[in-house]
Amino acid sequence: MVDSDGSIHIDEKSWQLTISVTQKNRYLLEPLQKLYGGKIYIISSKGEVFKYTIYRKKEVLDLVDVYFKNFPLKSGKGSKINLIKDFYLLQQHSNLDVNNIEKFNQ
Repeated sequence: MVDSDGSIHIDEKSWQLTISVTQKNRYLLEPLQKLYGGKIYIISSKGEVFKYTIYRKKEVLDLVDVYFKNFPLKSGKGSKINLIKDFYLLQQHSNLDVNNIEKFNQ
């Protein structure tokens, strides 16, 4: 589901990491929310498209350690998932100016 309908994003101003999945059927997203936390939002004005978003560090790491370990991604997003723990380590142990994250994205 994340391979085709998901995204992994880091806000360059706050260093907030977010994983999200978009689906037309809310019921496909609800098990993720029950198991790992996060929120489900309606993103279509007609209520036909839903977006599951998870951003709390503990919830993201649980998702990485449990879900993605059992269901590894097959797309290029798999390499991003594998870097999430490194991202949090860098964020925790670094004195880097968060405004300069673009240097590390190059």
